[in-house]
Amino acid sequence: MQDAFQYIKSELEDLYTESEIRCFYFLIAEKLTGCSRTRLVADKNTIFSREHLNTFAEYVKKLREGSPIQYVLGEASFFGMTLDVTPATLIPRPETEELVEWVLSEQKPASGKALLDIATGSACIALALKRHCPAAFVSAFDISEAALSVAVQNACKLDLDVRFFRADLREEKDYACQWDVMVSNPPYIPLSEKADMDENVLGYEPHTALFVPDEDPLLFYRHIARFATVHLKPGGSLYLELHYRYAGDCRTLFEEAGFRQIFLKNDISGKQRMLRVSR
Repeated sequence: MQDAFQYIKSELEDLYTESEIRCFYFLIAEKLTGCSRTRLVADKNTIFSREHLNTFAEYVKKLREGSPIQYVLGEASFFGMTLDVTPATLIPRPETEELVEWVLSEQKPASGKALLDIATGSACIALALKRHCPAAFVSAFDISEAALSVAVQNACKLDLDVRFFRADLREEKDYACQWDVMVSNPPYIPLSEKADMDENVLGYEPHTALFVPDEDPLLFYRHIARFATVHLKPGGSLYLELHYRYAGDCRTLFEEAGFRQIFLKNDISGKQRMLRVSR
């Protein structure tokens, strides 16, 4: 075990801090051995098999190339769940957990309610909602077939009943149904901000799920507003993650679209990163 740690440290110390390397080490060791971090720390004489060591070396090589640890392992933690992730899906962020917490704090008595996750990706939002609101009818859609494949796989692995379908939010299509609650973390990063982002995000995460044109940063919020006008039930609520720089503009957009009871919420760092509107 100590030899494995020294190996990963020697391979990555010019790229990552020691605390990051230690975190990578334990995540990989937990994945390979099935042991908890507590057990690994307690038993420093854990022996890796030859197969484990070969896989360990492959993972370290990918980390050295810049691949995010979540893609290296093929999984990410979100809201107490372990989800499969691939480069077809965004890696779930802590900010999105805050969005889910907000929805659940207001919608947990959701028995019989219909919930929709727009642009679902790995289905992290939809699955967290279904797990904590088992009596709700949860649906989710995405434009990407590859992302939907991962989403379905996650739902099956967690044994959670979510209805998935492919849809393009930009198409004006009538789905002949309405939902009580809608939630979305759509693309919202202007292309001009690419230069400020880490290479392990730019080089691996799906750009279509991240970026919007500089000249139209509210592109997807405008489509969501149109969609919700038709498909959000009267009295229903829509929850969104957003770019703090455009929070005020997003509020105005929904006001002009005829929505009321518009509320902006700060994230844990004090930035306006979430919005709720009602019909």
